[in-house]
Amino acid sequence: MQKDFHFTTTYVLARLAGFEKEEAEIISSSSQFIDDATNSGRLLFQNFAGYEFFASAHKMLDYRNFEELQNHYSWIPFHFLPGNVVDDPLFEGSDEFVKRLICQPNSDVAKLMLKKVFAKKNKNYNLYQLGITMHVYADTWAHQKFCGISHKVNSVEKILDFDDGSTHKPHTNRIKNYFKKRWWERIFSFLLTEYSPLGHGPALSMPDKPFLKWQYVNYAGKIVRRDNTLIFMEACDHIYSALKSYKENEDSLVMHELPVVDRTKIEELFRTNISDDQQVRCVAWKQVIREGGFSFGPEEISYRGEGINGWKNQLKFQLPDELGGVSKNIEFTKCFLDSPWKLFHDAIMDHRRTILYEVLPSFNLTVV
Repeated sequence: MQKDFHFTTTYVLARLAGFEKEEAEIISSSSQFIDDATNSGRLLFQNFAGYEFFASAHKMLDYRNFEELQNHYSWIPFHFLPGNVVDDPLFEGSDEFVKRLICQPNSDVAKLMLKKVFAKKNKNYNLYQLGITMHVYADTWAHQKFCGISHKVNSVEKILDFDDGSTHKPHTNRIKNYFKKRWWERIFSFLLTEYSPLGHGPALSMPDKPFLKWQYVNYAGKIVRRDNTLIFMEACDHIYSALKSYKENEDSLVMHELPVVDRTKIEELFRTNISDDQQVRCVAWKQVIREGGFSFGPEEISYRGEGINGWKNQLKFQLPDELGGVSKNIEFTKCFLDSPWKLFHDAIMDHRRTILYEVLPSFNLTVV
């Protein structure tokens, strides 16, 4: 999923679930910032204090750069939560452990992840962590049938038109031709599919766009059909329920019915907002929100991950330029401890530890 879901749709769902505007902006900005937090490194302060932080996304999300991508540690805990399913007919013949790593919508693993975050409401970064969790939860729908390791099960042999002809062919043709402009791109395309298929890389961004109907042939020669709008709407129903369950202090996920008028408006935006550019789609969502298109009334919203007042720009120092770099001799101020940027990264570290060392081991899964 892209910014129009992780930020604007998540904002709408949080407001409908009962969160105040400020709370909803923190939740939805945290959800989107998972894709934008591409820095990692250490901060060393003048008073000898220090802080280490981690990236939750790759700095250059270019699926042609597969050698660097496959070594990045963020894919499983933040983008491809394992589903722990062994009887999916699409993956007959694959190793059992690999099948269990394949992302599945609303899996038992995802439900345990929700239960864990529900139990951490006393943390000062609780809303940031809730937003992070909603990103991962949403991606169990968009990234279903792919996994966060380099393996043949992620191979996409062909991208086809949908049976009823309703797919957006200009977009499909661009995807088909993406790697075929120059000889070295053709080689990368072959290698990406045959030797290093990571996540939904071979399908590029097609699983993440809410308006697409498409289908592909997987590594086993089986046709997989995707109506992204229906998939995204199912995700909305469960994310709304998770947010409302959290807001109402329920211990775990309880299904709540998304208001019909608002649900209809969300689906309309998914189906009619068909720009390939996620920023354009996001602007359209903001306009509908500004004009009072949802039952919580007209509101002006802003993404906290960018701009003059963005979380990074609120810091009084420069972050490391390189991945894994160090910023030294920083003047320490107590306000850093409560800064939104630090609270978000505190939540990132907690989420990663929880997934890798609590949630996955509960299902006898261990990954890096």
